[in-house]
Amino acid sequence: MPTDYTIPWTVFSRLQETKDPSSADQALAREEALDQVLDEIVVSQSPSEEHISKRFRSLLLNRRTKYCHRRHLDWNRVRPDRRRVGQYWGGAPMQVSPGVFEEIARNELVLLVRTAIPEEDFHLLWEIAVGVSYSDAARTRGISIASVKARIFRIRAQVRLSAVGEALRAALE
Repeated sequence: MPTDYTIPWTVFSRLQETKDPSSADQALAREEALDQVLDEIVVSQSPSEEHISKRFRSLLLNRRTKYCHRRHLDWNRVRPDRRRVGQYWGGAPMQVSPGVFEEIARNELVLLVRTAIPEEDFHLLWEIAVGVSYSDAARTRGISIASVKARIFRIRAQVRLSAVGEALRAALE
């Protein structure tokens, strides 16, 4: 016969062994509900098995609704109002805030491109990428705008033809 002290842990063990969730929302909800129930078991004085099970079901439903609602909010935030043949009709273009993974991927790509071309060419390409005008880039280097455009064209071709460009094309196919 289990003592009052072991009841919460056997119940918690059973809650952990429940069927694996079928969606990310359910998985996040389950983990958060389990964390909350664990905190309550540690703090409270021997809660009953029924209380723990009810609390878990309640938290699970609440958290699942929260994550589902958040997903819908995110979806509506980045969805255009109306689309017509690939153009945004009557609404602003989608604004997607970059996440951690996108930032890491971008930094990795910048490092790969940096290895494929000389440092001076990379700095010129980077200036144009961040929005410096061709005329400003030409003025700082003391060359003509046409020369800057020609160099950028050659640099981009060099990146495309390098091993980095080939790897990117293969990854995107």
